[in-house]
Amino acid sequence: MKPPAAARLPCRVDALPPSLNFALRYQAGYRAEIPLSALPRQNAVLVAFFRVQPAAPARPSYFRQIYRFPELPEKTRLRALLDGGFFLGAGAYTVDWVLTDLAGRECRSQWRIELKPKTQDQPERVPLGPGEVASLRLTRWQPDPAPRPYRVAVLLHAAPIRPRAAVLSPFDQSILLTTLTSLFEHTPFEAVSLVAFNLQQQKELFRAPAITPGALERLLDLLDDLQIGAVDLRALQNPKRYLELLADLVNREQDATPPPDAIVFVGPHNRYDEKFPRELLAQPPERRPLFFYLRYSFFWRVSPFPDSLEKLVRAAGGRIFNISTPREFLSALRRIEEELDRRAQTAWPEVNP
Repeated sequence: MKPPAAARLPCRVDALPPSLNFALRYQAGYRAEIPLSALPRQNAVLVAFFRVQPAAPARPSYFRQIYRFPELPEKTRLRALLDGGFFLGAGAYTVDWVLTDLAGRECRSQWRIELKPKTQDQPERVPLGPGEVASLRLTRWQPDPAPRPYRVAVLLHAAPIRPRAAVLSPFDQSILLTTLTSLFEHTPFEAVSLVAFNLQQQKELFRAPAITPGALERLLDLLDDLQIGAVDLRALQNPKRYLELLADLVNREQDATPPPDAIVFVGPHNRYDEKFPRELLAQPPERRPLFFYLRYSFFWRVSPFPDSLEKLVRAAGGRIFNISTPREFLSALRRIEEELDRRAQTAWPEVNP
């Protein structure tokens, strides 16, 4: 039975069809819109519950997403965008979805999806079998058994994929985490460190000496609570201080013992476009690591100009890869491997004792 009209929550929900992500796993989900004027100004909370039922005889999977809002303006025409999803294997599924608030109002929807992977897109290793479903919290991976000769420091810009978004949505988190897992699942890279930072807040958010399942769990917990709009007063007083943050992050990696073979920035195209002062980069004692920037370019038309991360990487003689599809991402990884292979074949300069 449908809830009475007075108990309905005004919203619109669209199903997101299955697609291959950067970890070469298929995911599907939803995107919902709700007018902010329909929510209380203080302590607004929405909870999405959804059940995914495979067509084949199998148990359904249940999921929950919680969305918390900062204080809202008294009058606004803005709408909140909510998204969520799940990983899935080949097959047909029915999704039952409900969004509810603390007052008990509801918005409901149901849809069917079917995944028929194309032969040319089928990954070599399929993590989920037909009819299987899993959470987007991807903190496990299947490392390549081949030798892992290269030490790589990953600097993750933990920012929303959509410009001007105030929170990291589940799909933002999924893109960031599937990128990280692919870096160590499909490459000969060994993690030296993982650092997450945010340019708007002008601070380092997270640091781990190596990529482990436990480290990714801690990172996800941090991203769940990250409020991009909450900016420190010092950041407002000195809006260019993020350049010093970037220099400090890079110099710290270059001073590591031993230093990484490469420093890889990962993150969305951002709105910060100040020229990076080359003099902020300390000269490493032997030779500088290779620099790369894996930049998500889903909304490049909104900000088509070079950002500060690109200018930093270019100042260090590095390469920028714009990625918006798994094919582009894997191609970028192969190019990074090739450059590391060429670098490894050159002689290191002798160092006097």
